[in-house]
Amino acid sequence: VVLYDTDELITAKIENFKDGPAVLTMIQHIPGQWDMEKCNMKYKRKNASTLEFEIKLPARTEDGPAVKELSMHYYRRNVRP
Repeated sequence: VVLYDTDELITAKIENFKDGPAVLTMIQHIPGQWDMEKCNMKYKRKNASTLEFEIKLPARTEDGPAVKELSMHYYRRNVRP
């Protein structure tokens, strides 16, 4: 069995179409062994493979929905084929 590493980037666009502010709880699972290189939002590490983001979004405006973008760059280590 040969193991390898991956370099992964995830980007998520979060929008609030409501007339009032909203709080979104987003769960991201990263299986196996991994190292976070860069993330533009704070997160809680619930366990070895689960991240929890609490994202506060303002109300929509006349121009459209309130938008935030989540960007994560991480390395997964010792991935099996």
